Amino acid sequence: MLEQAKSLFYKLRVRIRKPPYKMDKFKRTFITDFMAHASDADPEAALILKDTLSLIWKEFYEEYEWVSIDDLDDRYSKFVTTETSC
Repeated sequence: MLEQAKSLFYKLRVRIRKPPYKMDKFKRTFITDFMAHASDADPEAALILKDTLSLIWKEFYEEYEWVSIDDLDDRYSKFVTTETSC
């Protein structure tokens, strides 16, 4: 739901009220959480995955650092998919 997406962005932005909305603090968490599922990967594959996750975070960050929570719209969201409630 869109309200859950808005809640996520509120948490990611740690009470920052004006753009650019900083979310740097969560980059490490994003990468670490996904890397935990690849603990058995060989070192080269793990490095590639880590670099790829870093690039994904960068794109996500750049996509939303100037978007107000009130302006979030699931029709135009590149990274956040929401479902309408029935």
